[in-house]
Amino acid sequence: MVAIGDGIFCETCFSDVTIPEGVAGIGDRAFASSYYLTAITIPESVAFIGEDAFEAAGDFSVHGSVMLRVAEGSYAAEYAKESGIPYTYDMDYKAFFTSDGYLYTVADGEAIICGYAGDAICLMIPDDLDGFPVSAFGDSCVHSHRSSSLEPFPNLISVTIPAGMTDIGQFLFVFGTLERIDVSSNNPSYASIDGVLFDKELETLILCPVARKGMFVIPEGIKYIADYAFHNCSSLTEVTLPSSVQSIGRNAFDGCTGLTEVILPDCLISISNDVFSECYSLFSSALGAGYPPWFCGWPVSPANPWPPDY
Repeated sequence: MVAIGDGIFCETCFSDVTIPEGVAGIGDRAFASSYYLTAITIPESVAFIGEDAFEAAGDFSVHGSVMLRVAEGSYAAEYAKESGIPYTYDMDYKAFFTSDGYLYTVADGEAIICGYAGDAICLMIPDDLDGFPVSAFGDSCVHSHRSSSLEPFPNLISVTIPAGMTDIGQFLFVFGTLERIDVSSNNPSYASIDGVLFDKELETLILCPVARKGMFVIPEGIKYIADYAFHNCSSLTEVTLPSSVQSIGRNAFDGCTGLTEVILPDCLISISNDVFSECYSLFSSALGAGYPPWFCGWPVSPANPWPPDY
């Protein structure tokens, strides 16, 4: 085989493909709409990939686009980078499906969830998949769908994080209809208060569910608002920050189009870039008094200089 012709594997049900060394090209729409295709190995011999060769491949797996296994520095690697298609240099990479809709990979004996194609409304992520303990839920399904007609988790209202999951993608639940995130009390990394995700120490607000509505009062004791913590929470109308909050991460309230009022604390030390970007309804923001750090209990020392370097 010298080349894979135009549309030759279009709309097939392959889940994993390895193209042999020596193939020089992949034609237009060669694997397009092969919705269950999770990964494909492309050899270094490939020097041409046609238009829309992988268009919509993998969409039903919520991967959004097939994962390309490529050699570093190869034509296929550069193609993946320029096209925004997920890729890996790990030629042993494999993705697996479960009967209830999870797509996952295995690393160091642990399952990393790449996507979910089930129809659950209230999703309780299991402790293990096919005997592999679940340790992470990655961002790949969300990133790939930014250029797709599909929306990840279109019907999901709530999700429960198991005890062993210690890594959750930053952009995982910033789309859709999610109203609450719950966490196992035995999880060593995360906690949940009133359906909002925090770190275990209850110092950082990590993520507010995207479909949260109305007014929200952040609990006292929270020091940090993470990057993108309220991103796309378009139904929020008012947020009150406690006196304990010291910094707000970048794009923390980006896309909160329904937000009309934010009350900031007196001891707020740092506000990062684009915090209130695209908050078109924000007409009232009560700024803090800007008290000096020693007044607010900031431990000024060589190890904690003022101003802090965020």
